[in-house]
Amino acid sequence: DDEIIMAPVLNRLARSDGEVTVVFATSGDAGPGVSGLEPGDELARLREDEARCSAFALRLPEPQFWQIGDGMLADTPRAADSSAKRLAGKISAIIAEMQPQVIMTWGPDGGYGHGDHRMVSNAVTQVVQTMDEDRPDLLYSAIPNGRLPPMAEFENWATTHPSMITDRIEYDPPDLEAARNAIACYESQFSPDARAGLADL
Repeated sequence: DDEIIMAPVLNRLARSDGEVTVVFATSGDAGPGVSGLEPGDELARLREDEARCSAFALRLPEPQFWQIGDGMLADTPRAADSSAKRLAGKISAIIAEMQPQVIMTWGPDGGYGHGDHRMVSNAVTQVVQTMDEDRPDLLYSAIPNGRLPPMAEFENWATTHPSMITDRIEYDPPDLEAARNAIACYESQFSPDARAGLADL
């Protein structure tokens, strides 16, 4: 469900005939959300289906699912075959394949401190900062200070001082409506109130 933080922008890009690729490092098999399901394969399949629903609501092609273990991206960080090293390798490979102009991912805060989010941000940054001058622009999602909705689900989310937010991408009301439809796909992860609040966030 991590694309929803930038869903209106993704819809705007797709609506403007931009090519967008969404990649999920994990399938969320350890994060039951509000589903009541036990962690495991059934939950992963449900969450992948919700991600497809969201992508299609945003006019995007089918996402890529790398299916690296949920909650394990920082597992055994010094090992030669660590999840972190495999993640960086996969990121390097897809950048070489897709040749993107822009990469959008989590900031170093991981949204709300989520370890996998932080590791994806770190690995993407690591790969991009080693590239030559023709590297893609790297953008982090950010919520300005004072903009969190007054809901318990968002009390631990990180915010950023407005002076640190250097890029803004405009979108239109149809893009926000598409984002609402995308967020509605994630019934396993968010309560109805949270899904409503996410769109405004």
